[in-house]
Amino acid sequence: MRIFKSCILIIIAVFTSQCSTEKNTTIHRGFHNLHAKYNGYFNANEIIKETYNEFLNSRKENYNSILPVFPTPNKVESKSWYAPMDTAYRKCELVIYKHRMPHAKKGRNRKQRMVQIYRR
Repeated sequence: MRIFKSCILIIIAVFTSQCSTEKNTTIHRGFHNLHAKYNGYFNANEIIKETYNEFLNSRKENYNSILPVFPTPNKVESKSWYAPMDTAYRKCELVIYKHRMPHAKKGRNRKQRMVQIYRR
């Protein structure tokens, strides 16, 4: 059992250490797609949650009127959301930039495919 676990760890270490954006194989694309999607999504989602919780904690409720189920900021309150949303956008952009893979199709075939897509 001990040998089996160490073999599994060695195999995992070999696969993860060999993942480069220069290699365009199925394993490498899968690795970088997984990390780009979930790392960027997690970081952006945490920033958005934190901003929304700060908005909810600073909000004063009027209990003499109907309370909203999902309160949203008005125009004045939404200005404080610009910087955190921009930070979330930049973090996602950076993760996508670091994990991007080279295009497999270049040249004439790629241009023909783009023309076909735009004609639909």
